[in-house]
Amino acid sequence: VNPWKDFAGVMKSFGHVISGETYAFDRTGCMLTPSRFEDELRRIGLLAKDRASALNIEIRDPGVNMLEGHRPQGEKTQRPLTFMAAHAVALQRQMEMAGIRHGHSQVESNMEGYRDYRTSSSAGFQEEFVRASFS
Repeated sequence: VNPWKDFAGVMKSFGHVISGETYAFDRTGCMLTPSRFEDELRRIGLLAKDRASALNIEIRDPGVNMLEGHRPQGEKTQRPLTFMAAHAVALQRQMEMAGIRHGHSQVESNMEGYRDYRTSSSAGFQEEFVRASFS
């Protein structure tokens, strides 16, 4: 049994949308499951050729459209989490402060658009489903 492969498979089953992506990340923004855009991430310089995206990509806002060849300024660790990641982390903190140790948040959505970890101009539907604990 390979827990990383099994976990990634479960997450992948949620992402059967043509342009969507489903992934898990920790409270620091570190991606825990593979991105469906690994080739693109390598092309724009976010991912080394010999690396997988899981555990090597941070869900941070580059502030520029890297898909168009622009490069972000400053250290990656100084960039903010994307709107979606920051909101999910805040939801998890709220659950912990309320003493909720098991279960999940309400599903939330964003139809206005948001920036993802590759570009500054993503738009679309975003859903957040935050679990309080894996235990």
